[in-house]
Amino acid sequence: MPHAAKAAVLRREHNGATATVFHAAFRALPKKTREEFLGLLLSDEDLRDNIEGALLWAQRKNEPRIPFEEILKKTRTRAR
Repeated sequence: MPHAAKAAVLRREHNGATATVFHAAFRALPKKTREEFLGLLLSDEDLRDNIEGALLWAQRKNEPRIPFEEILKKTRTRAR
């Protein structure tokens, strides 16, 4: 495996391990502390946007895809 590919795999594994540790630590917190932590995350506008985007993606990931051209037609029709 080329060095760059190996480095990418190691970064993914490291990031996954870090996420797993954070998840376990969060789950171990008392409910009130988890709520306070979530409040802090949501008070940060950039993080809130990321969380909202992830939630929307999760909610809509099984919806049928809409071709880009179709979206353009609808956008142009609304603009008139």
